[in-house]
Amino acid sequence: MPMSLAQVNIARFILPADDPANQDFANNIDRVNSLAEAAPAFIWRFSDADRESDEEPSPATTITVLIYLFGRIVSC
Repeated sequence: MPMSLAQVNIARFILPADDPANQDFANNIDRVNSLAEAAPAFIWRFSDADRESDEEPSPATTITVLIYLFGRIVSC
């Protein structure tokens, strides 16, 4: 029986989003999203295109939602 897994991450910056301390995080968002999308079980992820047109994202908060589908779960 296939099984789905949803991963939700919500991060709120302590420092301003454009602070140099946040640069490693900001510079790797696309790379991490690409890795998730390349996973064999990947189905969907929340992206900027999924936002409501009148919804303004907060520069201090980032949200990621990823959905994976696994065909067979092996328990250890």
